[in-house]
Parts: sequence; structure tokens; C-alpha cells
Amino acid sequence: MVLVDAFRYDYLSRRQTPFLYSTSKNGFYAPLKTILGYSDAIDATIFTGVNPEDHGYWIMHKYSPETSPFRIFKPLAFIDYFPSNFIVRGVKFMLSATICKIIAKAHGYSQLSTHNIPFSVISFFDWTSKKSLLGSRPFSDFPTIFDILREKGIKYSYIDAAKLSLRTRFSSSVRVREKLAKVLSQIEPDTQLTFIYLHHLDHFAHRYGITSSRFQAELQHMDRTIELAVNELKQKFGEELSVMIFSDHGMADTNKFVDLRKFTRDKGFGKDYLLFLDSTMIHVWYLNQKKKEEIRGRIEDLGYGAFLSEVERKELGLSFENRDYGDDIYLLTTGYSIFPNFMSWLKPYAMHAYHPDDGTQLGIALLQSSGLKIQRNEPIQLVDLAPTMLDILGLAIPSYYKGKSLLRH
Repeated sequence: MVLVDAFRYDYLSRRQTPFLYSTSKNGFYAPLKTILGYSDAIDATIFTGVNPEDHGYWIMHKYSPETSPFRIFKPLAFIDYFPSNFIVRGVKFMLSATICKIIAKAHGYSQLSTHNIPFSVISFFDWTSKKSLLGSRPFSDFPTIFDILREKGIKYSYIDAAKLSLRTRFSSSVRVREKLAKVLSQIEPDTQLTFIYLHHLDHFAHRYGITSSRFQAELQHMDRTIELAVNELKQKFGEELSVMIFSDHGMADTNKFVDLRKFTRDKGFGKDYLLFLDSTMIHVWYLNQKKKEEIRGRIEDLGYGAFLSEVERKELGLSFENRDYGDDIYLLTTGYSIFPNFMSWLKPYAMHAYHPDDGTQLGIALLQSSGLKIQRNEPIQLVDLAPTMLDILGLAIPSYYKGKSLLRH
């Protein structure tokens, strides 16, 4: 299994991605519809086979003032008003790299970061999950595919290219090939699943935009990196190796940056209302119900997007029974991006997490597997990936899964 972060369906071409193009012609491939959300929520959905409203994880931070580990930072609210946003982000980056690690260790979090949440309201928020998605039972009601493999005693290997070398984390996939090949060569022969995560396209898209020459070059480099990884594993396990290559979402270039600091510096912020500013979404909590219509109207008047209705949230698998992720969600139109926001350290010149129906958000799934026939060939869903993985391994597919396997014996 190769997860190629941010590979859009229409990137596939004979010229730029010859290996993936050849793979698509010799097997099954289809556009993959993502969910509305960012990579951590997407990974949770891929790994569990159910939607965010089921497993409960949508964004990295949730509204939970009673359990917030960030209360220690509230006295630093004056920093929010520094005239240089760069300095403010720098302070928070340093705190995340130091103090947050101490807090995480003391309170049992696998990781913790302030990101760019204003110190004046940071005590309203908690880290959504204390456990790593790769750890044991991060979701009490829904085991991940890795939980299932551990319970069945099936050996697997998970390789995150971003963690192979800090020096090459923010560079081209070309520079990680040697280390990746070495790790793959050391995989034990009784390993039944190798899962490789390649982050480079996502990084280059955010940093430079998808129409930039640097991104276009990385697209070609990534194709070659995937080819080398697959060939390394085929040499080890044989040509009959089943290969599944997929992405988590597409990308769209940022056409306009939206500055919403007039809301976060308003006297009602943290008193009458609370916002969490993602790059493409505004999560809104109404702390003073008397002010709800006024606040909602101010956001609607921005003209950069629209609020999601209850019907839309249900259709998107985001019909939560609590207010962890907002009383209201305002989703930006594709191409608009909030900056400064509460998450990004740098300006994102391309973004995902727009409406999943937008064609720019389509990912891709490719599959080569001998002895199996493709069951269908229309666009697939993220929740189809987990049952397909289990089916390839010959394991039973849980009845609660929301998707279906792409294969039949």
C-alpha cells in the first residue's frame, strides 16, 4: 500500500507520471472522492472504514475548555497583539517544540502543539486524540486496520517517509530514495502488508502551488520514487505482489488570501463567540446566544463561501452529536484560503479541504493484484480502502464498514 499525499486524479499522464500511468493501464484505477477535512481526519477514515461522525475525529483540536492542556499559555495573550504576525508564529513554533512536548509527556498525549491558536482563547481547546492513529486502539469503538492486523497476529510494516530523515523532510522525494530503499530491503520476509506514506507532493503544493515548476518537477520525481519502492518490494516478495497506490485528496491553487484578524481582535471574541480558523473553514461557537444571528450575519457577509446546512453535514458524514467542532461551519469557496490561520506556519499557495464535490479535490486509487477481478469501475470513496486492504489479505470485512471492497475472488 502506497499513500501518496495530495496526488490529484488528473495528474496521471504518460509524460509526467509514466510508472503510475502504466500501472493504471495494467490494472484498476479510479478517481477517489475524499471527505471534507484535513489529513488526520482523512487518515482516521481510511484506517477505520467509517466516517468522521462515526469514529469521532475531524480536526486536530476540539472545543473542550474543561480538559484543555493549554491553560498554562493564557497569560501570554498579550503576544497575540504583536504587530508582526511572523514573530507571533515564531514564538508559538518555539513553544510547540519545547513546552508542549513537556506537557504532552506529563499528560499522556502522543503529541501536542499550540499551532497558531491565539493565546487569548487557547484554553478553550484540547487536542482531539491523545493517541497516535498508528497506536493501539485510538478509537475505542472502531479498530484501525493496524489494530485488526495486530489482533490477527499478521506482521506489517508502516514506513513514513517524513520520519526517515529530518534533513530530507522538506525536500524532494529524490533525497529520501536511498534511505527508503534501505528500509524496504530490511523488511522481514513474513511481512504481509507494507504501508508506505509519501508526503512530498503535499509539501511542495502548499509551499509553491501546483502550477509552479518546482511542484511539476516533484510530480515526476514522485512517480520515479514510487516505481523504485514497488520494484524493491517485488524483488523481495515476487512479481505476484499485490500493489495498491492511492492518494488522500487533491489540491487547488490559492487565488486569494483572506485575513480575518478583525474577528479575532474583536472584543466579542472569546466572550460572545469563538472561532477556529482552518485554512478553508471557519468553525464557529456561539458563547452568547443573543449574539448568534449578528455573528452569523457578519460571517455570511464575507462572501467567501457559505455555511454548511444540517443536511449537507449529514451527507458529508459530519453530523456530530456534540459541539466539539463547532456550532456552525463556514466553508470557503475553492481557491480562497484563510491566512493568518490557526494551523499554518507559512502561507499555503495551494490547499485541499474544500467541498469534496469539487473536481480539484479528487484523489486517485490504482490497484494491481493477480487472481482477483475488479468488481466495479466508478468513482470510489475513502471508506472503500479499508475493506479492500482486508480483502486482499484474505481477512473478514467488518459488517459496520461504510464502504465495500473493490475486489471479488
